[in-house]
Amino acid sequence: LDLGRIYPGIKGIGVIYPVAAAELDAFLQRARADGEPGFAVRIPPDGQPGLGDHAIITYIEPQAGNLEAVGLDVWAETHRRTAASAARDSVLPRLTRRIRLVQDGNNRAGFLLYLPVYRAGSSPATLEDRRRDHVAWIYAPFVFEELLTQVLADRAGQLRYWVYEGDETR
Repeated sequence: LDLGRIYPGIKGIGVIYPVAAAELDAFLQRARADGEPGFAVRIPPDGQPGLGDHAIITYIEPQAGNLEAVGLDVWAETHRRTAASAARDSVLPRLTRRIRLVQDGNNRAGFLLYLPVYRAGSSPATLEDRRRDHVAWIYAPFVFEELLTQVLADRAGQLRYWVYEGDETR
């Protein structure tokens, strides 16, 4: 896909599946049978295990540089969960607030873009329909610094910019 050239700043494209707490063991068995014998659920930084249901990163490409994300339960961390829920409930793409990506060893600010996927043939008009027919998210992780650097590469040295989330700097 040549992601880095076509989509500056993107770290990959992946699939996240919602998993009910009662179905976790069966999900893990299927994931392990699908060629990942060591597949395990992991909690993101600042996450909390045991919040009930799950939303698990199951696939991501390219795998190089992204393996740390496979098995991550995005439902276990507030910003990831909030954006995923909003995407599912609105039928629209959503971004997380500022997060630290597990695959970025430099601990820089990042974010995830979620696109909800619904059952084939579904036309989820109501919130109840959307929640019932939701089957996955396609997602993309971004490191903010890399995104801006690559998008503004032809303007290097010509621009100064500051980006804020909310009313204060960090």
